[in-house]
Amino acid sequence: MFDQFVPGTQIRDYLFHECIGSGGFAAVYIITSIKFETKFVAKVILPQSKNMLSAWESFDSEVNSLLKLDFPNIIRLYDHFTENGYFFLILEYCSHGSLYDEVRECGPLTGVRLLSVCQQLIAAVYNAHSNNIAHRDIKPHNILFDEFGRVKLADFGISVSTDNNDIIKNYKCSPAFAAPEVLKKEPHDFFKADLWSLGVTLYFATTGQLPFKYHEPHQMVRVISQVGINITRTMMPSYIFDIIKNLLIYDPAERGSISLTCMLMNNEKVKNESKPYLTLSRFKITKIVPFMSSRNIHQPEGSKMGASASRTPKVLMSIANFETRKRSTSLTRPKIFNREKFAKRFSDY
Repeated sequence: MFDQFVPGTQIRDYLFHECIGSGGFAAVYIITSIKFETKFVAKVILPQSKNMLSAWESFDSEVNSLLKLDFPNIIRLYDHFTENGYFFLILEYCSHGSLYDEVRECGPLTGVRLLSVCQQLIAAVYNAHSNNIAHRDIKPHNILFDEFGRVKLADFGISVSTDNNDIIKNYKCSPAFAAPEVLKKEPHDFFKADLWSLGVTLYFATTGQLPFKYHEPHQMVRVISQVGINITRTMMPSYIFDIIKNLLIYDPAERGSISLTCMLMNNEKVKNESKPYLTLSRFKITKIVPFMSSRNIHQPEGSKMGASASRTPKVLMSIANFETRKRSTSLTRPKIFNREKFAKRFSDY
């Protein structure tokens, strides 16, 4: 289906490299802009006859949502177009994998790394909801990291934009992270459902597990409704416990709001623990360290930290060093942020 996009294929200004993921009617490729000499990701959607409507809805939802959002922790859309029957989304390249990758390879997040990721993820969800956009598929696989360690909330393919928070009948989801009302296929508030998914994701980031044993959707609903979710304070920092406890509430009407979540994330106790820094993904560091060792390259003390989940990764730089880049809402290609030149300024870190 996507065989024509072999390495070396050129579509408009973009040179295709390897495919890094595929599923359903979409595939994701690393590409290079010939004009700007910068790496991006191309999400390519093929509308087939049997799922033409779903393919178009996914493309339309993602484009419309990302054009409305301009936030450092939400993946950036640079370009979009159709060519030879395919839909193309040109997106920010996040080279340090996903939250799922990091937890799977290196264990649960701890210390400053945990705090940094939680702050950025909650801020991303708050920004989306403030712009009346519900993501609808928040999970560790859709939380990416760029080379500077920044969280990037990605994959808005089933997102919904609404100005009045209508109750809409639509049940697309990832079952392990979906709210009970979604699994029951009830008309539901997408924003409240997002908060449940956020709670499950934070629990996974902190413990490396789901807060309940995974069953079939109908079994999950019965277990959650009858037994509830048992969260032990000793399993995680107190500030994360308070946040998750308020998010994983069965009744959506009683579930905490994104505003309350932000308030809990920014209370005085957390402020005393927090440092406004970005941290490297341990997943990426773990992959780099064996490469250095095999070539007898000297490893500074900080580079060894990624191999152990019990140690805090080296702080790279203050969030204050980053300036919010204004997203262009036109169809013309915006000015590209030159990552390589930017990185050279911090080569001593």
